Amino acid sequence: MIEREDLIEDPRFVDGAVRFDNRAACVEELDATFAQRTLEEWKEKLQALSGVWAPALDYREIHEHPQVAANGFLPTVTGHDGLDFKLVSPAMHFDGQATAPAGPAPELGQDTETILMDAGLDWDAISLLRERGGLG
Repeated sequence: MIEREDLIEDPRFVDGAVRFDNRAACVEELDATFAQRTLEEWKEKLQALSGVWAPALDYREIHEHPQVAANGFLPTVTGHDGLDFKLVSPAMHFDGQATAPAGPAPELGQDTETILMDAGLDWDAISLLRERGGLG
């Protein structure tokens, strides 16, 4: 597919084990080959490939990629200040559904009192910790 038949029988790359041992040379050969055409030319050429491939995207391109929107990878979340922002969703899907976050992470110390009470401390103990600088 990349018109480098010379690499097929190259002893440095004949199987996965030796390719791993010679990975720097392998990457160097591939980098030089891919640099000979534009991304658009490679996309057209590799369409016939039966394997999985995709170009590496930068952070701007990711926001514009149609699969990112279709798979719900950048859901909109409302922050503590009421403003909306995009947040990266985990790549896991369960029953065909993305695992989008319900909201932003808790603010620093937001749940401290609840956690301490669940651990058995009462309000007096929590107040004493706060007075002594043990809580932020």
